Amino acid sequence: MDTLADRASETAEGVRHAVEDGYRRTVEGASEAYEAAADTVDRGYRQARAGVESTYRRADWQTRRAGAEVSRYVNDNPVMVGVIGFAGGLLLGALLPWGRRSNGGGNESYANRYREAAYSQGDHHRSGYSGGYGPYPFTEDRPGDYR
Repeated sequence: MDTLADRASETAEGVRHAVEDGYRRTVEGASEAYEAAADTVDRGYRQARAGVESTYRRADWQTRRAGAEVSRYVNDNPVMVGVIGFAGGLLLGALLPWGRRSNGGGNESYANRYREAAYSQGDHHRSGYSGGYGPYPFTEDRPGDYR
């Protein structure tokens, strides 16, 4: 019986060693896979950061160069820059919508309304016309009558 017990013990010991060895290899493999993944992520991060920094430096350089070219053009051609600005202002003014139009100039239209109101109330002296004998008698065909 000792031999059977010894064999069972040896078999159990072998299985225990195989399980321990399998566990150790699995842990080592997982650790190596984790380190490889971490290295890959770190390498990708460093490459992306370097690409962004390179793009930023290139954009900064191009912006500075364009600014220097514009400054040089303005210094070399001030009249042309003025003409371009004037043309841009005309274009912008043409594109903007018109405001509400008034009937004539501000004070002139007020004066015309005052005269017409005074005349319609029979006060010919305040209307600026003396009995219709002024330069524009009050007739239907007088200039400026747009009713």
